[in-house]
Order: sequence, then structure tokens, then C-alpha cells
Amino acid sequence: MLHSPPSEPSYLRGWAIPAATDIAFAIGVLSLLGPRVPAGLRLFLLALAIIDDLGAILVIALFYSTHLVGWALGGAAVTFGIMLLMNRAGVKALPLYWLFGLALWGFMLISGVHATIAGVLTAMTVPMRDKTDGSPLIAAEHALKPWVQFAIMPIFALVNAGVILHGAGLSALFTRSHSASALASCSANPSASCSPRILHA
Repeated sequence: MLHSPPSEPSYLRGWAIPAATDIAFAIGVLSLLGPRVPAGLRLFLLALAIIDDLGAILVIALFYSTHLVGWALGGAAVTFGIMLLMNRAGVKALPLYWLFGLALWGFMLISGVHATIAGVLTAMTVPMRDKTDGSPLIAAEHALKPWVQFAIMPIFALVNAGVILHGAGLSALFTRSHSASALASCSANPSASCSPRILHA
């Protein structure tokens, strides 16, 4: 990116990408190695990842926020304040935090501040413990985990990698004669080598 051609100055806007991805890739590699990785190294990288992500969020807030809208920032501040008061008042109902978190995200999106900040602020307000010694925050994490792993993260990765998804729906798969014939062949003979490249050919 530092050596991007002068005709493409927009490439320089990606200078902060490594701040949010380098440790994530390292943790991904460690997960493939399984129990062979020392527990101390895993703990160190997880702690470093948290600090790294907080730094990346600050970079996003400071350098990638443009055209600030005052009334939306005020709405975000009021919404965040209400969520803090809910926490102090002992409100444990997660749906209320989902609702206000969604409103906070909307205000952030309109305000010009990167909407990623809304997720961090929402997590800061969800209670860690309730009267039954349960954890609303951990319950929220577990509820969001499948959506993040199987929907949000794949879409985020594809979009940010520049993958063009136009025309890649199921309708295109069944309307193109070569794709339909390849799919039928794979269905009739499951033992055949049916790679995505064959189906997309």
C-alpha cells in the first residue's frame, strides 16, 4: 500500500488494515495446531488481540470518520447514556439492550462515525452478572456467535476482499446449462470430484 501507484491514491486509505487482521490470522493458525500450542502462547496472543482490536477501533474512530452529523452524534450519546443507566439500574433483559444497541448503530451510521464503534459501546453496557450468578454478556456472545461465524464474518471477508457476488445466486446456478448439468452429475455420483471450480465453470 505504501508503494501504490500515484494514479490510485485511494489505496492509501487501507493503511490501517493490518492493525485489525494480523493477530486474527495468527490466532487462526494457532487454532489449526490445536493442543500442540502452549497455553501461555495462546493466552498471550488472545490478550494481544484484544489490545490490538481496541487500538484498531480507535484508529477507525479517529481516521475513518468523515462528514460528522451533530444531531446523530447527540442521539448516539443519549442512547449510550440510557444504556449505561439501564446497567446501573440492574436491567438484565437482553432484548432491551439489543433494541437500544440497534438504535445506537443507526445513529452512529448516520453521524459519520464508523458504525463499528456502536458494537463496542453496546458491549460495554451489557451487565456481566445477574442475581442468579449468570452472565447476560456471555449469553449475548453465545447468541451472536453462530450469526457472526456463519453469516457476518464470511460476508465481511468476501466484501472486503473485493469478491464480486453479482450473479452468484441460486437462480444463476440452475439457469446456466453448464452449471445445472454439473450439479446434476455431482448429485448422481456423489463420489465424483465436484469442486466449486467445476460448478462455477
